[in-house]
Amino acid sequence: MRMGLTAWFLLVLSVTLLSAAGVLSDDYHCYAEDSSPYLFFGSKTAYQFVRDKNNIKPVPDCLPVQIWILSRHGTRYPDLKEIKRLQNLTAVRELILQNHDARATRLCDRDVDGLRRWHYNLRPEQDNQITSQGHEDLLFLAKKLKSNFPELLDVPYSESKFDFRTTAKQRTIDSAKAFAEGLFPGVDVRIPPPPVPDRFLNIHHNCSSYETSTHNPDTKREVAEFQKSHHYWNLIMRVSSRLGFKYNLTPEFIDMMYEMCRYEKAWHISAISPWCAVFTPDELKVLEYEEDLKHWYKAGYGNADMSAKVGCIIVRDLLTHFDAVIKNGSTHSPMGVFRFSHSGLMLPTLVKLGMAKDNQKLTAKNYDLLGKREWKTSMIDPFGANLMAVLYRCNTGEEYKVIFYQNERVVNYPGCDVGLCSWTYLQNQLRSAFTCTTDFCNSSSVPKISLVYTVFLLLLNVLYFK
Repeated sequence: MRMGLTAWFLLVLSVTLLSAAGVLSDDYHCYAEDSSPYLFFGSKTAYQFVRDKNNIKPVPDCLPVQIWILSRHGTRYPDLKEIKRLQNLTAVRELILQNHDARATRLCDRDVDGLRRWHYNLRPEQDNQITSQGHEDLLFLAKKLKSNFPELLDVPYSESKFDFRTTAKQRTIDSAKAFAEGLFPGVDVRIPPPPVPDRFLNIHHNCSSYETSTHNPDTKREVAEFQKSHHYWNLIMRVSSRLGFKYNLTPEFIDMMYEMCRYEKAWHISAISPWCAVFTPDELKVLEYEEDLKHWYKAGYGNADMSAKVGCIIVRDLLTHFDAVIKNGSTHSPMGVFRFSHSGLMLPTLVKLGMAKDNQKLTAKNYDLLGKREWKTSMIDPFGANLMAVLYRCNTGEEYKVIFYQNERVVNYPGCDVGLCSWTYLQNQLRSAFTCTTDFCNSSSVPKISLVYTVFLLLLNVLYFK
């Protein structure tokens, strides 16, 4: 974050005055004793904290004939750069413990004990690899769906009946394997290699016009403005004071503590990460909103035209599979279509479908108005996030109908009857997706940039969407 000295001084002065006025009151709490901690951490939220734990209810007078799923990979470890960066927390922990010994912190003894017992144990070979929790989430999801849709999934495996696709990333391949293990234990399920370049499930990394749009300065302006807001600077001052520092920690150190908090909670959902004790629930919500802003302008409605073009490719896959069943019969089509990708495709897909859309823009200034926003990455894009569509053949009214599920929860899709959509209506709503292509990726309207800058954008995008 960069700002002029005058702006920096005014920010610090304003927050200091807020503190003096009593706005920054003592918010001491004991995280280890909190029976209902805040568990929503943006795109690094554990799937178990978001999924609908109820069984999916059958649709009266209807029989499921095909299931289609787009899934984000399961919980993963950080990338190599992040693994090296987070190692700095070892030194930060020592400083916090020194402050506590000097009676300068406002952490309870149990939270401090958690920090004393904490050890940094990430290894380079874990770079972006799926964790055991990520494997279990996909395995359990498959078992649940097999139980809820026995007509489709509780049958012997056949390559022609179950279509698996992944990106070339190991974390999506491993996620697909875990899902396949839940459906067909002991069976060697075929997962074909992706095309090269992959403009299907990894289009967000293989489309120059999209990458150019996501790194336009306009897409980052609101995030930068929010990082100058009193919400963000109150957080920095409170956390710094709570940990016993007589100066403000840098945003970089705040970010490292937040990253470790949410990673550890996603890896071990029943355990307590001592780094989460650093923040109050309200502060976690501020950091959650910061990430929501970032994704809204990069892959969401803040970049709606380009995001919809990217999401259109996967929506076309959904519609053409359902259309084939309706035209040719289910005996000639797969019963299950399973796609495993990343945040970079999940979020644009929601944009194309018109899901998770708020009535107003997300901006740096309306944080207080959007506490119940639809665009909440914790809910729509956690680790293991999935968007599922089920095609039903019904005995009453229109013969074919569709229900969307997001993380196992029925989506109340606009224009549908409590989530149950007629196929004709859906065709009309999404008819443009039947003919969408990737031609826009090579559009001549995209400004010409140097090869060095293109490589820079590619690397930055890979680091951004993990």
